[in-house]
Amino acid sequence: MGSLTEIKRKTVDVAEKRIRELEEAGELHLPNDYSASNALRSAWLTLQETKDKNSKPVLEACNRTSIINALLETVILGLSPAREQVYYVAYGRHLVAQPSYFGRMALAKRVDNVLDIRAEVIYEGEEVTIEVVNGNKVVSSHKSKFGNIDDNKVTGAYAVVEFADSRKDRYTIMNMEDIKSAWSMGRGETDTHKKFTARMARKTVISRACNEIINSANDNYLMDRAMSSRADYETEQEVKEEAENGIATEPETIEVEAETVEANEPEPETEDDFVDRIDQEIDDDEKPF
Repeated sequence: MGSLTEIKRKTVDVAEKRIRELEEAGELHLPNDYSASNALRSAWLTLQETKDKNSKPVLEACNRTSIINALLETVILGLSPAREQVYYVAYGRHLVAQPSYFGRMALAKRVDNVLDIRAEVIYEGEEVTIEVVNGNKVVSSHKSKFGNIDDNKVTGAYAVVEFADSRKDRYTIMNMEDIKSAWSMGRGETDTHKKFTARMARKTVISRACNEIINSANDNYLMDRAMSSRADYETEQEVKEEAENGIATEPETIEVEAETVEANEPEPETEDDFVDRIDQEIDDDEKPF
């Protein structure tokens, strides 16, 4: 394993160079209030403290190409590790940048003029009226009582997306069967789900609402690279650490689909090709470090 200075030069510096190339080519447009340099510095600090499931530092366990890709995905999505909007996980030798619960909310607000996203839990004995308005389900009434609050009596949850423009609020409604189905995409219903059922249900329905917004955005092709296809599931580790005023470090798996290249067009430079090209400009070609 090389020195941290060497590793940074061959990952963070390479990612920063690639980002400048994309911006200069007009292929990447970052939010006005977003600093790619600050995000990369924060990511570098985070990666130095991140380990894989075998407690081995990811900077040592993961191959360099995947580390660079994870850094690029962080910036492409406009997320900040300092704000706990993204975390990193190693799958074998492959490092993945995974938007967190907060990251998905930030993305939803960015891509569709969303003002706020809220969620409410429905408990046994509460009166909830759901109407269908222009093909959309709307919670028109929810009568709750303080005495109904009990994690053992959660029957469902719903999220409300409030837009900054004239559009009406959008509702995402899930009963417990839907919620548990989302959980089953991960580890199923664990002790944490049972202990923090209301919190887990609230997070799950907000994640579903965010995904619906992100996946329908005009630039959702950017999101596909880093958003999990199973992002409904929020790991119990995230909830455990939030309960202790922390944040999760364990994401769902992500699936990356290859882009289709039209016939008679030159094949675009892949990330592996880019890394090989940069290798010619820097000294040590050692892979991994």
